[in-house]
Formats: sequence, C-alpha cells, structure tokens
Amino acid sequence: MKKILFTLFVAISFVAFNQKTELEVRKMANTYSEQELVFESSTMLSNNQLFLAEILVDKLLTIKPESSNYNYRKGYILLYSKSDYLAAMVCFKKAIENTSVNYDLYSVNEKNASIDAFYHLGKCYHLNFELEKAKQYYNQFLITSNVKSDLIYKAHTSVLQCDVAKALMARPKKVTVKNIGAQINTIYPEYSPVVSLDGSAIYFTSRRPWANGETDGMRDGLNNDYPEDIYVSYSDEKGGWTTPIRLDFCEAERNEATIAVSSDEKRIYVYQDSKGGGDLFYSDFGTNSFTEIKDINYSGVNSESWETHCTMTTDGLNMYFVSDRPGGMGGRDIYRIVKLPDGSWSLPQNLGPNINTSNDEDSPFIASDNKTLYYSSNGPRSMGGFDIFVSIRDEDNVWGESLNLGYPINSVGDDIFYTATIDGLKGYMTSFRKNGYGEKDIYEIQNDYIGRNNIAALKGHIITVGGKPLPLDIKITVSCVNCEESMTNSTSPRLRDGTFFSSLLEHCRDYEYVITSESGQKELFREVVTTKCENEYHEIYREILLDVDQMKVISATTPQKETQTKVDSSLIARKDELNLKETGVKELLNNNNNLKDFEMIHYFGYNANVLTVNSGDLNVFLKQIEAQMLKGGRKQMVIIIETSASKVPTKTYKSNEQLSELRAKNIQKELLNYIAQNPNLKGKVSVKINKMIVDGPAYENDALNRKKYQKFQFVYLKTE
Repeated sequence: MKKILFTLFVAISFVAFNQKTELEVRKMANTYSEQELVFESSTMLSNNQLFLAEILVDKLLTIKPESSNYNYRKGYILLYSKSDYLAAMVCFKKAIENTSVNYDLYSVNEKNASIDAFYHLGKCYHLNFELEKAKQYYNQFLITSNVKSDLIYKAHTSVLQCDVAKALMARPKKVTVKNIGAQINTIYPEYSPVVSLDGSAIYFTSRRPWANGETDGMRDGLNNDYPEDIYVSYSDEKGGWTTPIRLDFCEAERNEATIAVSSDEKRIYVYQDSKGGGDLFYSDFGTNSFTEIKDINYSGVNSESWETHCTMTTDGLNMYFVSDRPGGMGGRDIYRIVKLPDGSWSLPQNLGPNINTSNDEDSPFIASDNKTLYYSSNGPRSMGGFDIFVSIRDEDNVWGESLNLGYPINSVGDDIFYTATIDGLKGYMTSFRKNGYGEKDIYEIQNDYIGRNNIAALKGHIITVGGKPLPLDIKITVSCVNCEESMTNSTSPRLRDGTFFSSLLEHCRDYEYVITSESGQKELFREVVTTKCENEYHEIYREILLDVDQMKVISATTPQKETQTKVDSSLIARKDELNLKETGVKELLNNNNNLKDFEMIHYFGYNANVLTVNSGDLNVFLKQIEAQMLKGGRKQMVIIIETSASKVPTKTYKSNEQLSELRAKNIQKELLNYIAQNPNLKGKVSVKINKMIVDGPAYENDALNRKKYQKFQFVYLKTE
C-alpha cells in the first residue's frame, strides 16, 4: 500500500529497467560475470526491485564475502525489504570498515560502501532500542556525509526521535498491547485494521496468497509480496476471531487496501493505485456482498497527487483524508471536507500546524465524539518511524496541540492505522514488533488512559419476525430536540445483524429517532430518548421487533441485563428424556458402584453455538472426568452429546436443524481437541453425537420472550 519513501543511493541517474522474472534472475546469478552482476544488481536496486537484486547480491558475496560494497547492498536489502534489522546490522558493520563519500554504485572496481551505511546502521540500532548507539552512527553520518545528501534531514530527525524514545520509555503508560493472534495475523503482512463501532467485526488488509494460486504470478519485485486484498473477520463467543473472509470485489491482479468503514458497515473505503498516483475509492454493500469499487467523486479529494487514507465521522458529515498535494505543509498532510446543506461537499481545508508538519502525517481516525482525531506522524516528536498522536478540536473548531500516545503503544518502528470502538477503550493498530507473526501485524490496545469518548450512544437491534431478511431501505434519523445547535443525522442498520448506532454528542438532552422505510416515505417508529446529565459514556439500548410482511414495528423494548450465557450460564442436570431442573454438574451412579458418570447442560443465547472448555461448569465437568480416569480406575469413557434449537426462526442459518447440528459439531470438536492435548484422557475418552433436535413451543412472533424459548436452546453432555 505504501510507496517507498527513502532515498536509495546518492546521485543515481535513472536507468531504464524492464522487470525480469525470478527464474531469469537466478539464471543471471549462475552465468554472469562479476561486472555484469554489479551492473544488473545496481539497476534493480535503483528501481526498488529489492527481492530480485538480493539474488544477484548474494552471488556477489560468494565472490567477495568481506566486500564493504557488497555487504552494504545486502544490509540495505535486509533492512528495507525484510525489516531484518539484526541481520542487516551485521552487514552494515562490515560496510562501514571502508566507506567513500564518492561511492560509485555501478563500478565493479568500487571497494567501498556509501557513507550512507552509517545512517542505515544507526537505523538498525534504533530499531533494536539501542538508542545511544543509534545516535552515535546518525551523528557519524552527519559528520562525514555529502552536504547535499537527502538523508541529512532524516538523520537529524532520527537523533531527535531517539531522545523522544528515551523520554517516553522512562514514563511508560498503563496499557495492554497484544498481538491479535494467528487467526488474523500470518507470516505475510497484515495491516490497516478498521474495527466496527461495537468491536464485533474487523476489516483489514493482507498480502496472503489466494488458496487456488491465482496470485502466485502477481508478486512484486520489492519484497516478493502478494497483492493486497481486504478481509473481514467477526468476533466469536470465545472472545477471538472467526476465519477471515476475503471481500468479493478483490481481484487477483489488483491491490485493494482498507482505510475506513461507515458506521453501518454498508460502505467500505478503499485505497487503490490503479491510476498511478494512488486514490481513494469506495464499495457499497448490496445484496449479501460489496459491489465493485467506485472512485470517490467528492470535489477536491482525489487529485494527481497521492491520496492514501480517509476517515468519516459517524454522522457522515465530515471526511478527513491524506494527500501530498502541492500547497501543504510538507510531505503528506491531513485535510478535511464538510458536507454542505445542499448535499455537496466543501473544498478541502488543511488541518494546520497543530496536526501537520514538514514530515508525513497519515492514517487519520476520527472518534465517535467527532472531535478527537488520532493519526500517525513520522516527525521529530515520534519515537522512530510513524507514531500515533491525538488532537482534540475545541468549540472554536481549532485543533489542540497533538500529543504522542506514548510507550508502549508507540515503539521505535512504524505504529500506524489506529482505530477504536465507540467507547474509545479498545483500539487496533498496525505495528512491526519482536515476536510477531510477520513483517506487519495487527495489535489490540486495551487502555484506560487514552480516555473514554464521553458521549451517549443510541444502540439498537432490529429483529425481524420469522427471521426474514432486513429490507435494504430501512433508515434511522436522529435529531436533537433541545440542543443549542440543531443536529440531525441518519444511519442504517447493519444487514448482517440489524444493529444500528448513533452518537448522541450532548449530555442532558432529548433526542428523537425515527425509523422509516421506502426511502424515508413510510414512518415505522418514533421515540424520544434522554441522555444522562453525567459527563460519561453511556448507551441507550433498544430492541425493535419488525414485521417485514406488514412493514410494522410490533414492539420496542429495553431488555434487562441478563446473566451471561456465553461461558457461565446456569447448568441443569437431565431428568427423564430432557425434562430438566436446575442442579449443576451432577454425578451419576455407574453400573459398577466404584465408578461414576457425569452430566451437564448449557443454555445458548439466540443463534449462539460455541461453548469453550474454559467455561464455567464445562471445565468442572472435564476435571471430574479426568479425576475419574486417574483415581476411579476407569479404563474407557464415552461423552454423549445431545443438542437442541428452539423454533424461533433463524436468519443466520438455513434452518434451526442446521443450528442444532452446528452446536453439536462445535462442542464435539472442542472436546476432541481438549482430549487430544491431555495425556490423561487421550486414547481413553471418545466423543459421540447422539441427538440433534428442534424443540419447544411454536413461534408466535414473540422473539423477545427469551424465557419462553431459551430453555430449548442447549447442549447436553453425559458420560458412559
């Protein structure tokens, strides 16, 4: 997604280059003379074909392994193509033994390395948190380099960044930064996460290969990376993420990268460089999939310059985007456009010196309060590379001084693409850190110091009678009844689950929300809600039951908070063919009076189908089994599974029979994995599915009556 923004070598004239295949380059490595290898590798390096250049440089190092020139080339490739700064450090140490300010890239007689090697060695130490050594080599470069070198400004900036890193690391923030895990991250780059407002979905970019090989011939010459594609993953009942799904509009031969998602998840904003410079596009969610991407046609956004990123306020009235167009403050800057009363958009406005610098600013994210802006900058107030900053807009529409989010959110490498949930307490970003899965990984940030978005939020869930699909034209319009300034915005329910959000920005105010269909012509429901007067985050939650056939809202309720059923719902022992009463995990008398059996039941929420071995009484159930196998003299045991789904129609699955089957197979898989990893149970305990039923009273258009239906949504386990 990103252009290479570093200066490769000093004073290199352009050499026309036609990219060769990997096979052709490997043949060159085996047949070319040293002089030819130097020329061809130099041509590839000057054109950022680092993956291919490395093949030839490796051959040169077999000819002269101690060459400062060749070690310089290898170190550069390792650092900027593979981010392997430790291996690069070894090469640069050999390179600086012999350096020249008049380094000749193309000469086979060149024995020295470029003076730039001191800068790059400093970069390696910087990335390894050896800050004083980093400053030593940055300064050595400044002393010895050509005064016209493009790296001089970067070296001065890097010295300042080392001091910033030292200061911030001395005052670490209380925050949890954790890798999001192997379900999302792979050995390939994953980056640019965009989380939904409630944290239930994450959209991201990955350079992983396609399973059927369509992208195998599309790898680039810089890092040998596959093309960029956009994926989505949803949170599961275990607190993890489901297997990512690639979005339909992605093409094997094209790069598509995530930058933002609308609050209703019906529009995704995409970066693509198909026109050469790099522009912003979007795709709208139609019937069960995103449509082909389209150029953003807001006046003044896309230009002949480079537009890399954007973010939209939750009300859809403001867009912030990045561009390196002329007239900015230097490098890439962040701009803002505003939707005007007639539906058109204003001209772009630069956010000014409290945000933008002479360096690069990128990846803006506007929080749900519409005034807190997170973004990344690689300027002198960074610890190194891009750091994440925050600025708050005041009542006069002026952005306050930006603050570095500090360590350990920020590191000495690139920390970028920050997005957060509606309350602001959980965020996601891209970073390259030790012990990651790949060159870029996605990390989750849990914090209590960045601060809550002290707003109210209207959160609703539209449930359709009979589980019928939600109409595409449902719209929710929210207006403030007694705010000092009139405020109206519109949103839509998410098609995947009927959830909708709206930020209610002022406390102690009345807000009216109206649900309509038929492009706003038919009113379905209207209600006024009041936000709390306390200056804190809170949600106003409504469940709306909609009869699609009659296009009529049957009820709107605020359910009382119920005991969690995901991992510790009450467990009930079986009696007389699933005629159940509450007991907990129960011991049963085995035919052999010295042995025992056990049984338990877990009740699921609507459409839920996963129960983990770490949850409540299931963990007790398994520990009881293990104790019986160890101390009770048991040789073999079978765990019997029986599941049920209620008769409330499901829109997520093909049928309730499928849901019951899914519950059985999920728990079977969970138990088998647990048994396989437990030496006390492996080979002794087996798992068998006995029944998968649909049961309970006939559905009477009362899906919100949970007490009536939930007792027929369960998994029952028994040992024999």
